[in-house]
Amino acid sequence: MKTLAIDPLKPVFEVTPGHNIFRQLAVKVDLDGVSDDDYFSWLDCMIRETSAEFRGVKFIEKEGVRTNPPLNTAVYYDTADYKLLPTGALLRTSCNKVTHAFCAFKMPEDESGNRLDRRHVFEGAEKLQIQTAPFSKESIAIVKRLLARTDIEQPGTFLEREYAFRPTRSRQLWYCLVTAPHSTFGWTITMC
Repeated sequence: MKTLAIDPLKPVFEVTPGHNIFRQLAVKVDLDGVSDDDYFSWLDCMIRETSAEFRGVKFIEKEGVRTNPPLNTAVYYDTADYKLLPTGALLRTSCNKVTHAFCAFKMPEDESGNRLDRRHVFEGAEKLQIQTAPFSKESIAIVKRLLARTDIEQPGTFLEREYAFRPTRSRQLWYCLVTAPHSTFGWTITMC
């Protein structure tokens, strides 16, 4: 079993020109077969136990998230011969009609359970296009233009650096819509 650890010398989130860096602890929990009621009961218990164990911890939950979860859509990309899939890394766009649209290159989980995620956040007309129709030819063209850019470091820069293939030759592989309430639930934990 891996020893999970977060590097205290590096920020979890950092903004850089062209992309943001998100260092995620890659803990996977199998929730197949767990009802929403059981999940939220467990979640409430974890909040109580963690708050009792660590003084000053606050859990912030968006209002209504348990009854009306956000629906995020992700479009995954790979090379024509599926070079990326077996590595554990991924290249994808993710969006929500209300909140965000970004393209990310995520590294496989490392020895301490972390995944380095480099994201380009879309704005303006590009963001709206991806939010409105993430699988459309127009949205895919936006992603391909981003991946071809050399004036900034963007997700494709790191894809090419790590795996030595050009992201401009990527193609759409598959897509999925995340709809389960507990699979999109997240906490913001603040240490006071």
